[in-house]
Amino acid sequence: MLLRIKPSKRAMFIVATVLLVLGVAEMLLTTRFGDAPSADRLHFNLNPLANENLFIYDPALFWRLKPGALDGESRINRLGMRGPPAKKSRKSKTLRILLIGDSIPYGFKLEDDETIGAHMRRLLGDKGAVEVINGGVVGYSSFQTMNYFQRELASWKPDIVVIYVGNNDWIDTPTFADNAQPVLRESIGSTWNTLRRLALYRSMRSLLVKSHLLETRFKVGGKRIARVSPDDFVANLLAIRDFSEKIGAKPLFCRIVQFQGNPQCATSGFYPTGTDLQMVDTLKPFEDLCVPEARRYFMDGIHPTSEGALLMAKAIAEKINGLTSLKQ
Repeated sequence: MLLRIKPSKRAMFIVATVLLVLGVAEMLLTTRFGDAPSADRLHFNLNPLANENLFIYDPALFWRLKPGALDGESRINRLGMRGPPAKKSRKSKTLRILLIGDSIPYGFKLEDDETIGAHMRRLLGDKGAVEVINGGVVGYSSFQTMNYFQRELASWKPDIVVIYVGNNDWIDTPTFADNAQPVLRESIGSTWNTLRRLALYRSMRSLLVKSHLLETRFKVGGKRIARVSPDDFVANLLAIRDFSEKIGAKPLFCRIVQFQGNPQCATSGFYPTGTDLQMVDTLKPFEDLCVPEARRYFMDGIHPTSEGALLMAKAIAEKINGLTSLKQ
């Protein structure tokens, strides 16, 4: 009977049948796999997207803060950043400082008034003479920070850019380094973001992973793949420096503080920063500090408490005050 139908109608019938079968399969598989997961892995071991209440997917930056989201008692502002929302326009005499990087400038597990940026406002501010914009994002590498700065944050035209990043660069990734992530191509990223919500896609992906047909070619010989290589880390910092200078801003790079060894004592980050960078010695306030005394200033081996954030802010503020070009 189907053969007697006109080719055009036959094609429409076949398409409708296929769509009906896929629709039924999608509904049945949804009962097996549940609703779309809070996030796919994005090919990262560390993936803040797992917290969909605080982060949203971005095809170029991988993830970003969700405007209006709550983090503890603090709310992400309408611009998708921590702290009071700034205005692009400003008074001519206002010193605008942009703070960028990972969970340290963001203020992991700290309230808004406890972050490095908040302490800097109190240390440097005088009746609105200084404005600090917090562009830190949990989990960001130097690659993400560089892209976020160049794509969006530079448009705020800061006078000073304070950069604290490096904690996530050396972390293993199961497949791709940051600069090789497939989702960087926006067309691929958008398609993937749609597919990952389909139970059919997730069931097929699950079968491929279990059968070792997916991602196995990226694990040859157990080779370690870092999110950002040491050379790329330095290149990313230099790119931030160059772009800062291009827009007329002064870049200041903070030394990373980490606790390592036995006993665990304060030391610099895993990656060297290279040369030709204006550094802020945020490690100096914690020199010779070891666990358990360090727990007053750090909640773990990386993230500062409010007291630790204050000491970092003081080191940054001292550096800024010491810049002869900013003295009145």
